[in-house]
Amino acid sequence: MVLETRSAKNIVISAICIVLVAVVLASCNKTALSEETTTTAVSTSVQTTAEPTVVTTTEPTTVGFDFVNLPDEHGERRTPNVTYFVPYSKKGSSSYFDDAVFIGDSVSMSLMYYNMSTSCFGKATFLTSGSLSAGNAMWSLDNPKSVHPTFQGQKLYLSDAVAMSGKKKVYLMLGVNELGYTGAQGGIDSLLKLVDTILAKTPDAMFYMQSVTPLSYDRGSLNMEVVNEYNALLSELCRQRGWYFIDVASVFKNEKGYLIPEYCSDLNDMGIHFNNDACKIWADYLLTHIPTKPAVPLVSYQPAQSQPSETQPQQTQYVQIVPVEIYTIVVEVPESAEKNTTESAAKPQTKPHTESQSKPVTTIPNAVFDE
Repeated sequence: MVLETRSAKNIVISAICIVLVAVVLASCNKTALSEETTTTAVSTSVQTTAEPTVVTTTEPTTVGFDFVNLPDEHGERRTPNVTYFVPYSKKGSSSYFDDAVFIGDSVSMSLMYYNMSTSCFGKATFLTSGSLSAGNAMWSLDNPKSVHPTFQGQKLYLSDAVAMSGKKKVYLMLGVNELGYTGAQGGIDSLLKLVDTILAKTPDAMFYMQSVTPLSYDRGSLNMEVVNEYNALLSELCRQRGWYFIDVASVFKNEKGYLIPEYCSDLNDMGIHFNNDACKIWADYLLTHIPTKPAVPLVSYQPAQSQPSETQPQQTQYVQIVPVEIYTIVVEVPESAEKNTTESAAKPQTKPHTESQSKPVTTIPNAVFDE
């Protein structure tokens, strides 16, 4: 009897254990099924997500970056088509430059003589002088070391010469004669002050800033590092102010970033001046880099109402221009981002004096760096 009772208890206990095991297994299966369902849902969600579309374009839309050393179909290094950085274009007519004035130092003087023999720039005016810089261009005309360009037979401040010429397109390249002393930021500061004097008398002038051309070799504090930094600051300045930036320097660099020796006319001396072959390339570059769309400034700007004195240029507060990073990637930006650009403020309607045009009478002294 006792044995039968014990057997019955064992059976009950075994049954209970079986039931508990069944409950536990059922619970585990339910959890696993739930996890599997979740995983499947997630997997389905991922699979139905659209794959990123990579768009390949030869003229990407870019905002706020400097893209350099990108080869195009012509094999030249340049930036894509942004509003301020002038891209390659169909070769234009020399008459486009009839309304242009070129400002520069002895490097630009070689281009002036090339134009005199070829008329590649039509009726363009050249205001060039050996050793000219943005800084000494604002010295007094009476300064014994004055190197102001000559226009219509007399030395003039650049602001007066541009106004008298009646030209509105200002192609400017300055810097090599002062970067060794002022550094890149100092050169930009001087350039801004010079531009203000020009805008004060020709408020509707448009600036076409040309990058400073490369050196054959470093000369102490005047070296390619400071030249490249200056050009980067200059391109950023053009982006902010709505000026055109023309990267002339890009076609004259060798693989190390210095001036290609075959283009230099004084390789064993200063190593900065161009020969006739280089001038032809320079002229062709400008003729094939004519803006086809307006440059829009990021910030509004209005020059002072009063005309500054050349000896005491107006003091304008500027935001420090910071060197930009150099990228070799393409960033696509929605079209709406480009439409947020602020329109330029209205400029004073001061009319410059306009006199008959004649070729400037210039001499080409031995170019020396400012002391």
